Amino acid sequence: MATPAAVGFYFAPFQFRQVKSLSSSDKPSISLHAPLGISPLSLFSISKNPSRRDVSSRCSVDPNTLLEEEDEAEEEAAEKRRELNSTNFPWDTPTPRVEELFDQCGAEKDVEETTLASTSVTAKEEISNSLKFCECQNGKLAEDVAAVQGVKIRRRPPTGPSKHYVGPFEFRLENEGNTPRNILEKIIWDKELELKERRPLITIMKALENAPPVRDFIGTLKASYEHTGMPALIAEVKKASPSRGVLRENFDPVSVLYPINFLKDTAIDKTVDIVCGFVSTFGHLQSHLKQVEVANSYEKNGAACISVLTDEKYFQGSFENLEAIRRAGVKCPLLCKEFIVDAWQIYYARSKGADAILLIAAVLVDLDIKYLTKICRLLGLAALIEVHNESELDRVLGIEGVQLIGINNRNLETFEVDISNTKSLLDGERGELIRQRDIIVVSESGLFTPEDISYVQDAGIKAVLVGESLIKQDDPGGAISGLFGKSISVR
Repeated sequence: MATPAAVGFYFAPFQFRQVKSLSSSDKPSISLHAPLGISPLSLFSISKNPSRRDVSSRCSVDPNTLLEEEDEAEEEAAEKRRELNSTNFPWDTPTPRVEELFDQCGAEKDVEETTLASTSVTAKEEISNSLKFCECQNGKLAEDVAAVQGVKIRRRPPTGPSKHYVGPFEFRLENEGNTPRNILEKIIWDKELELKERRPLITIMKALENAPPVRDFIGTLKASYEHTGMPALIAEVKKASPSRGVLRENFDPVSVLYPINFLKDTAIDKTVDIVCGFVSTFGHLQSHLKQVEVANSYEKNGAACISVLTDEKYFQGSFENLEAIRRAGVKCPLLCKEFIVDAWQIYYARSKGADAILLIAAVLVDLDIKYLTKICRLLGLAALIEVHNESELDRVLGIEGVQLIGINNRNLETFEVDISNTKSLLDGERGELIRQRDIIVVSESGLFTPEDISYVQDAGIKAVLVGESLIKQDDPGGAISGLFGKSISVR
């Protein structure tokens, strides 16, 4: 392994850190640290050309020739500056009122959605990409709307990425504008970058034709609540979390056996040995099958629905896990637990067998939520809209057609968990409005004991989403009766 050697030096207000690697294949890297407000481009404006009086002492070339060439270069640069100053850029356009642009975006998206079912695949791809419509209209619009609505999670670094490349060198300029303020913001920024490598929507649309039928996620929750008299359980399958690390080490057993017809329907990039109608394989497939085992155990012990983490970087999940659980014959409706910022993700989740998806109000402005829930309705999916505080709940209640709301008891700033958050948000007029509209409310995070379940049920919730307190047990499915204080299985 190459051993890096760090070299630090200073230039004006900047600090450079060049990392040299003994491996010839590695690019040299320079970390550039500067005070807030100083652009990376200013680095190049600080370095001035030497004064003309030093020209003769620096070289043996005729000084007059050098001076003439320098004059020509300065004149050319001045001409380019004049051209730039006369150009009308989008950001030079006066910014319209946020409300006017917001209404305009909503109206155009309404037109798009009414024709979605009959449009060509190319048009559908354009519609899915129109989630960024507001920003195309005006660079500041998205930020303005988010500020008005109290959306605290920034979708991308306001000052651009911290990494910049000059030749073989990588510069890092770190400041408040490109440093995530919490883990959720970091996840969202990485998700935006991840989506740049997404597959074309046309391939997803073809996969939708072979996707299994959608199951009634909300109806299943209501039926479970009516049968048991207890909150319906959405049991979560996940290997890790950014706050707790790896939750279940044995998601990767050494070897497993499974019927070959299951493998025919799964996209596993591994070598398999076929023996008497069964296969033995290693690596990624084993993780899928172990999660199928957990999901089957959840279903057997009373889970109404199952949540599957699909984020790879922070939760060690995958869409392949979602697909494997669905194709293995698990009958519970499946919630795709992904950090959704683009309609493409919804189409992809549906192609993998999802029956519901998660939308986070702390990340999405109202227009995005309306647009994405319309996509869900067109595909037959349920949308669980997650809130953390009163402001987010008020926004979501102001959106027509919302049927499922999740209250996350985790504070996004401190990551502390307090289940009293569920009770406080459902007190008073908000709770009454939710009951009048027959909205299913799901309490999320911090539920470990029968007393916790009873507390949130008394607050008015009809479903709970539980992951950590179950998945860490030796028998995750068997732990359900311990969580509720009795068996809730109706199968």
